Amino acid sequence: MTPSQPLPCSPSPHRVRLLRALLAAGGLILAGCGGTAYSARNRPTTAYTERTAALFDDTIDPAAAGLDVNSSSTPQSDKLFRERTQLADGVFRVKAETISQAGEGASESYRITLKPRDTLGGKWKPTEDISMVVTRTNPSFGIVKHLDARLVGKTFIAFVQAFSNEDGGYVYHAHLAADTKEVAAAVADAYALGDLGK
Repeated sequence: MTPSQPLPCSPSPHRVRLLRALLAAGGLILAGCGGTAYSARNRPTTAYTERTAALFDDTIDPAAAGLDVNSSSTPQSDKLFRERTQLADGVFRVKAETISQAGEGASESYRITLKPRDTLGGKWKPTEDISMVVTRTNPSFGIVKHLDARLVGKTFIAFVQAFSNEDGGYVYHAHLAADTKEVAAAVADAYALGDLGK
């Protein structure tokens, strides 16, 4: 009987040592035989600070919800747009799959489940749905409470970052903009300007 052949994904001892060295030196994250993967589950996350909370604020631009109260507002007039784009784990189109309400009074909140679609940029290629929680103190709380289930099915351009939480896991925070050609073009411009600055 001939010895069984190693499985295609089974690395040799020499390759294991080499991969460990690469992991230690470069922080590479390997996923099976397919190469690198980048997600909140296997990336180093940071704390949710005052500055990052301003960028990934769990809000929805009024225009994204169909409530364009300021028609002169553009991505270029948003002072945080370029920084938010360049620091996000990923920028991509999402579809609101579900929305649920919890609590009452001061503790009332809404949880929006977002399904990632087209990736517009960033290192993270989403493999799971994203939950965004909108609390009563959130500036978008009134929008979400007013529209509620009417948000389901809407698409947005989401700027998403994963942050470490108190349980040693991670939590997503996002900012939702209108799914328009103008916003998508501004995202591409922000990445291009970021590349020029390197």
